[in-house]
Amino acid sequence: MRHFDMPDSSLSETQVTALRTALSDPRFLIKGHFELSSRKRHSPFYFAKDQVLANARLAAQVSFWIADAVIEEDVQTIVGLATSGIRLLHGVADAVARLHPNRHLASVFADKDDDGKFVFKRGSIKELRDHRRVVIVEDVLTSGTSVKQVADLVRAHGGYVTAVGAICRRGRITAETLGVPFLQALLELDLPTYSTPNNCPLCRADTPLSSEFGHG
Repeated sequence: MRHFDMPDSSLSETQVTALRTALSDPRFLIKGHFELSSRKRHSPFYFAKDQVLANARLAAQVSFWIADAVIEEDVQTIVGLATSGIRLLHGVADAVARLHPNRHLASVFADKDDDGKFVFKRGSIKELRDHRRVVIVEDVLTSGTSVKQVADLVRAHGGYVTAVGAICRRGRITAETLGVPFLQALLELDLPTYSTPNNCPLCRADTPLSSEFGHG
């Protein structure tokens, strides 16, 4: 697989094509039987976002693409989702700093409380108030439920979500689904998922769930 140099500016179309090819490598797009974090749906494919973000150069390229695709001049705050999205949040914030060294953007993350609901810590709420313009970044979109919850939470605290940027959209999620004006994903994958074991052909074939990837 090709390794990338750290970028200093927006990615060219050739670089973006190479990046999409790299993300489709079998080491990242894995075949098997997986339980996804999104409502415990099953799928024969798993996008290994942790492996992508563990590759420093690849993570930098992904972050630069998202920063360039969804961070407009009037954006004031970047929001990520804990816990897996924190690395991506920091990567996008670093990319913005490299692309626009004179800009200051706040970066905050939505955490989960004891009941599993997304919340913002008290010190973060000030970065959302007064109609601040916010971009949400996420690693993988499957059902979009988590991002929609965070977008609603941003609005509840007085912010305005301008866009969502993701590494991978593996479901038929749209901006309208999420309730946001704009959605961009670097990798668009129409991969099957199954809502219950009864309609999962891998379950019916007694194929064991992966214990290495997903939540099996």
